[in-house]
Amino acid sequence: SIDNQNLSMVIEIPYAAWNAMSHKVLNNSPVIDSYSVSSSSEGGVLLTVKLKAAINVLWASTLEPGPSSNHRIVFDLTRM
Repeated sequence: SIDNQNLSMVIEIPYAAWNAMSHKVLNNSPVIDSYSVSSSSEGGVLLTVKLKAAINVLWASTLEPGPSSNHRIVFDLTRM
């Protein structure tokens, strides 16, 4: 879900484990301020993204694991 008034985006990823940093500030991103990950009460993770501006999601997709990576989610975001 996207809340452009409070500049946040929350993605629930059911049945997933998070193997990356659980919090990160993205100083060089023009759209994303930071993200944090927490466990979901239903067995998965909640990815909370703090935004620098109101956004639209142009598209979203998943990527299969590569030789040195796990499954990935890709979002193409643009400022409103």
